[in-house]
Amino acid sequence: LSSSMIYIVYMLSLQRTDLFETMDRQSLVIAGTVTAASIIALALFFFMDSKERKRLRKVPGLYNYGSVCFVNSLLQSLASCSSFVSWSAQFSNNEEYCFLKALGIILQELNDHSKYALSSQIIINSLKQRGWNLETNIQQDVHELLNVFDSAWDEELSPLFKSVDINSDAREAIEVPSHGKIRSETVCHACSHKSSTLEDFGAVTLNFPTNTNMPSISLEECLLSYMKPECLLDAICENCSSGNVKMYKTLKFEIHPKCFIFIFQRLVWLPSGMSFKLATVVNLPELLDLQHLAEIVRHPKADQSTLPSNPSLRSGNDKLYRLEAVIVHRGNHQFGHFITYRRDIINQSLWCAVSDDDVQPIQFDNVKSCQAYMAFYEKAKIESNSVL
Repeated sequence: LSSSMIYIVYMLSLQRTDLFETMDRQSLVIAGTVTAASIIALALFFFMDSKERKRLRKVPGLYNYGSVCFVNSLLQSLASCSSFVSWSAQFSNNEEYCFLKALGIILQELNDHSKYALSSQIIINSLKQRGWNLETNIQQDVHELLNVFDSAWDEELSPLFKSVDINSDAREAIEVPSHGKIRSETVCHACSHKSSTLEDFGAVTLNFPTNTNMPSISLEECLLSYMKPECLLDAICENCSSGNVKMYKTLKFEIHPKCFIFIFQRLVWLPSGMSFKLATVVNLPELLDLQHLAEIVRHPKADQSTLPSNPSLRSGNDKLYRLEAVIVHRGNHQFGHFITYRRDIINQSLWCAVSDDDVQPIQFDNVKSCQAYMAFYEKAKIESNSVL
């Protein structure tokens, strides 16, 4: 019996040795396959041309060390607009402009594909130097931050504006890309007297129609509502000195900026004092033809039901704009998170969804219909009947 047991144990040990040898061979084969695949992948990456390598990269993100998503989203949007990048770059080496210098540096870095993520602290610190103390531990509104930016660069540029001729090339070079002029014209219904004023603007706030249940609306519809004549009752005409007359007020973009910033008013206040956020989806065209919209406003009796879907690419159209970035707020009117959909300046067919330091590619179909809070449109460059 003991001899039989010894024989059985001996045979089992031989089988176990064969099993381990088989497993070792399988492990070596797997390890060799993985190593070979890695070497091939690295070889393909390093031997492909630089243009293809850049295509595989994504724009850098921005770290969020507190509640600064409102800062990050605005910086990412401005970085997608080449007019803002080139404009701010001229101040990036000038110590006299602390905010504009910081802005020029970070907007350039946000288009450097070799970087993974950056910090927006350079902007926050520069604003503190100018007396703006941003609360970074609680959520702020990105629209209010845009107003802070507008005040900060106006303060720094004010002495420079006074030293250059208003019609010179030097003045045009330092003009803020989003600044334009809008004309407000009123016409008396009784005597047809016209009066107008010309005002500066840095952004355009658009309201949704009173029908808050509307699930979606186009940007063109919002702009037509903004520009169409508004009836003013019980107005006073300075020409006929008549009180309680009817007047019509029309808004017209007189000087178009290099970059339009549209803000959609989503906060609604009820008579009870309660407020809520509209969830209306905005349909954003990739190309926006403001010249065509102005013609519709000038001819109110024409059929306005058909809005322009394919803007003219004729070389004489200097009012054609292209969508570059969209800011979306996720959450309700009291708290939430800002994200940015932005175009890549280097690879302009690529769109990215940027949530702080998380950057993911996104299809334009998901960008053109969204709950947009802000939309950035830059003047399109037309060459050989194509848009660049």
